[in-house]
Amino acid sequence: MACIAVVVTELRVVRFGNGKLFAVQLHTMEMFVHGTDPAQVLAGFFRILKPGGRIAVLEYDHNLTQGVLKGLLEDAGFNNVEVRDYSKNIRPMLQFFYVLAILPYDLIELRQLAKFFVNTLA
Repeated sequence: MACIAVVVTELRVVRFGNGKLFAVQLHTMEMFVHGTDPAQVLAGFFRILKPGGRIAVLEYDHNLTQGVLKGLLEDAGFNNVEVRDYSKNIRPMLQFFYVLAILPYDLIELRQLAKFFVNTLA
């Protein structure tokens, strides 16, 4: 019988035994930019997948389009790696968020209030 588990965890500590899972779907946002050791995380996912298992990484980071993600996955042991860039699909949403955020950002900067909004302006 198939089982689906949703696990929220610290990515460096994947607590599954070796070769236990058929698939891993990973949703992150800039993990490869801000994560302490993305290679370790991917190696952990490779370890827990059964032979022939699959991983789907949904990562928002414009710097990964230059082959970085493919290289990280291959270095972790994955083969037949296929990277698809869906940037054009989300660009309208990002442009909308920019328009929505630029006025408050400019007001905060103009009034020198950034120290009160540290993470908001990141």
